[in-house]
Amino acid sequence: MAKRTVKAPERSRWYRDGTVLTWIGIALAIVVALFGDNLWSRLTGLFDREPSLQHRVEQAIAECRQDGYECRTTKSIVIANGAGALTAVGVDLIDKNLSGSAAGSAVLVFDASGGLRWTSPIQSFQPGYGLTGLDTDVTNHLFVSFAVTNHSGIAWVIDPSTTPVQTFGSVGGSGLVIDGYEEPNFAGVRRLLTYREGWPANTRNPSTSRDVFEWNGTKYVHRGCELVGPIGADGNRQVQMMRPAGSAHCRQPVGKYSVDLDGDRTAGAQVP
Repeated sequence: MAKRTVKAPERSRWYRDGTVLTWIGIALAIVVALFGDNLWSRLTGLFDREPSLQHRVEQAIAECRQDGYECRTTKSIVIANGAGALTAVGVDLIDKNLSGSAAGSAVLVFDASGGLRWTSPIQSFQPGYGLTGLDTDVTNHLFVSFAVTNHSGIAWVIDPSTTPVQTFGSVGGSGLVIDGYEEPNFAGVRRLLTYREGWPANTRNPSTSRDVFEWNGTKYVHRGCELVGPIGADGNRQVQMMRPAGSAHCRQPVGKYSVDLDGDRTAGAQVP
């Protein structure tokens, strides 16, 4: 009996020519071009039961969804709360048309279930400046620092556990106007500071003064004006004198950020 030869089915010319693989490669390239750095977070968001952090940020900040912009999370910190831990997230708004430079910064607070509890407006800064720190202390307040120039900053202090969230007027400087905050003291509490004169007096002169605010269990109160020396090799200043709040040279806080104050003071002139 003659053997019968069975010819294997011929592969599709599309497959043989690699056309299908080519089209798959093109499709992947288009997806990467459209979604860029956010591709992974978007893909994981499709499979996760909970939306990704990146997705929640983009939904909370309208500017993130504008053409030519994207948001990148830069810092985060977990804050204890009676109802569950809160997560504070620092975000930079990136302008794709300016080589990826930050066009502004914002802060968001999410509750334990991932719901948005609070968000700040986008704060605009000169390129190269913006959000520099997120911190907390035993009060469970959120402390936020921004660089404004090489020598000046502004800061916020927020109580994210209250309803509504309390900012003490530090956001926008409508109440508590502060340049920055210290490391926690022996009791685990941070003090808030605002220099009473601008640069270069507040860094170069033999002495300068700064308003000091302390937490009294309910609010931040003006405790007085510290007279301090120049920055030492360890990066700290030596406190030379504390003028009580209400005294002759410390009647009340200046109420302005040091970046908005004149710093052209001679070394021998009276320290404000």
